[in-house]
Amino acid sequence: MGGLLRSLGRVDALAIGVGGVIGAGIFRTTGLVVASSGGLAGATALWVLGGLVSMLGALVYGDLATRVPEAGGPYAYVREAFGRAAGFVDGWLQAGVSVPARQAASFAALGEVLGELTGVPRPRALGAAVLVALLAVNLAGVRAGANLQRALTAAKLVALGAVIGLAFLPVRHAPLGDTTAAASATFVTALAGIWFAFLGWSDVALLAEDLRAPRRDLPFVLIATVLAVTVVYVAFQAAVALALGQSAAAASSFPALRMAETRLGAAGERFLAVVALVSMVGGVSEGLLVRPRIAFALARDGLAPKGLARVDARGTPFTAMMAHAAAVLGLLATGTFASLLLLLTLAQALAGLLEAASWFRIARLREVVVRCPGAPWVPAAFTAANAALCVAVAVASPASLLVTSLAMAGLALAGVVLTRRARAH
Repeated sequence: MGGLLRSLGRVDALAIGVGGVIGAGIFRTTGLVVASSGGLAGATALWVLGGLVSMLGALVYGDLATRVPEAGGPYAYVREAFGRAAGFVDGWLQAGVSVPARQAASFAALGEVLGELTGVPRPRALGAAVLVALLAVNLAGVRAGANLQRALTAAKLVALGAVIGLAFLPVRHAPLGDTTAAASATFVTALAGIWFAFLGWSDVALLAEDLRAPRRDLPFVLIATVLAVTVVYVAFQAAVALALGQSAAAASSFPALRMAETRLGAAGERFLAVVALVSMVGGVSEGLLVRPRIAFALARDGLAPKGLARVDARGTPFTAMMAHAAAVLGLLATGTFASLLLLLTLAQALAGLLEAASWFRIARLREVVVRCPGAPWVPAAFTAANAALCVAVAVASPASLLVTSLAMAGLALAGVVLTRRARAH
């Protein structure tokens, strides 16, 4: 069956972390946040809030990752804290609901930008084509995927710096593209959009068995990822607000594209569409590389079909990766970015609630390696933030609550049955 290879270092992990977070979210949700907050001050405050909450999580997961340095990452923390049944629920809530929905939303947004750039009116088909291409690269091995991620992360940071610089150029043109307000612009959807944009900072924890020195590198990489991403997001939001002011374009679906049009015309829109694509491709590529390790860990623990634990000679959990890609394709075929946003946010916040709460149990079970600063108040604050987001989204979207509740009930029942059978044997 083989095992994962410890072939990655700190630079690889940081490139994967930053590259995995900065993707579709910042381009697709900036207008949503502006429309919901009423301007630069409110939008900036929300992005800073997202960064602060994510930093709380990075401190908590940095502690947990050194106590439980396993490929399952957050799933493994829940399993160790609350047992196999709870681990089953968290792992499959991630592997079966929130993670595929998150990736599908990213590919849907990527397809929208690619559609603007090419004029092809089939964004979901375009997103699916990119998925297949990236899957082929990542199936070539973890080293190949990490090398691709290094290149994409460097390219996107340079390109985003250029985008921010556009705000300081004089206005020469009127916006050419769609300037209608972002759909479903409410405070809750703005929070969901920011949450979606920051999601991915914890993915590095899934590489605990791919890193050469996980206990040394994971806390540093988690914190550095959140810091870097927060700085980029706040600067990006400020640049868009400075460039577009209080115009309708600032609250549109892709305000950064409209900003480029006002400075450089149609050529600017094409330039920024390419920049957005580079950023988005980096984000979704990281997802294909890292996130199948949740299903891999579940299978290795006997909580999923054994075939998902297969690893080839290059260190790729190829069966789990193929299954993950199939789930993403299925969701992409049936849902748009807007329809997937609240569902993935609720599912992810519920999983985050379980994972954050696991700190209080694991802190008593496992010896401290890198203690969470401010404990136990920081873990308590992060747990409360996840709980508050769950309540807000559930109230705003009863449909998302129904789907996620049914999924959790089914997973809980399956986890109890499977655990009892394992004990009987």
